[in-house]
Amino acid sequence: GELVGEVVTQSAPPIDGWMGAATAIHAVRRMRTPVLIELDVQGVGVITIDPQHHVYSGHVNPSLLPLHPSTVVVETRATSRDAGALERSARSLDSLLWAIGVNAFGNQRATWLWPDDRYRLTRWPNLSGVVVEGDHVRMFGILAHAFATPEELAATAECDVAQARRLINALSLIGILKTSSDAPPPQPASTPVAHRGLISRLRARMGI
Repeated sequence: GELVGEVVTQSAPPIDGWMGAATAIHAVRRMRTPVLIELDVQGVGVITIDPQHHVYSGHVNPSLLPLHPSTVVVETRATSRDAGALERSARSLDSLLWAIGVNAFGNQRATWLWPDDRYRLTRWPNLSGVVVEGDHVRMFGILAHAFATPEELAATAECDVAQARRLINALSLIGILKTSSDAPPPQPASTPVAHRGLISRLRARMGI
């Protein structure tokens, strides 16, 4: 599709790593004006994101993105609200935003998240084509049944807090978390027991 309008913003100088890209994507998705986001990733090329239609285009495999790119130039362009701005081959954003989100803030929470809030999945992520570990799938299952902080999620899933923070960051960037400051913490009885059959079913549900 054709890009419509002038460049609205451009980072100068380029941003180190994924943090600036994740922050820009999160901010743009909260805007009422429809825009496209272009990420020029050193060593990868240009990735064009249409937040309104939750798709992206570009010759990139999310599973092969660098963990810590040296520079990412971020641009936004105005686009039509009604027309799909990207070609028909555009793909769902879930896998791309997962790959960016788990690495954007290291082991710390994303800058837009509050330390005492609890989070719960609004839908299952579509992570086809990316590597997802068993601990991740177990945490998805917990968040599908209860609200949890990263610390509570790690304790319930018996994994590292840093891993839980990275997962929450990524799911928040995808935009599939509900937030609550007063929801009760997860209870063992409300969370699925992790076993091979459950992991297989959850993987199939997420397309991985």
